[in-house]
Amino acid sequence: MKKLISLTFFLALFSTAYSQDFSYSFDGQLDQTSINKLESDCANITTIRSAKVKFKEDAQKGEIILFLLVNENSRAELDDQFSPIAIKKILIDSGLTPGEFRQLKK
Repeated sequence: MKKLISLTFFLALFSTAYSQDFSYSFDGQLDQTSINKLESDCANITTIRSAKVKFKEDAQKGEIILFLLVNENSRAELDDQFSPIAIKKILIDSGLTPGEFRQLKK
């Protein structure tokens, strides 16, 4: 039983060890409907597993946290590569001003 629990723990740990998470900051005005649409639009990109918007209404600033899909069984040269250009386009189309794009460290 201890081996099964240990194995499950390490598999869960190692499955997230290879993930890449990014953040894209922005300025502009959003309401809850716009936040939901922004998260949905970002999550529809094939290389993104999910997206979460953090927004400070009083400062009218926010950021999108992007969680990427990682396919460990294929070669990196053949994978669809993530590009922040698609996120920047979504931000601009939503009437927001893109800011800094950065990789989050775990």
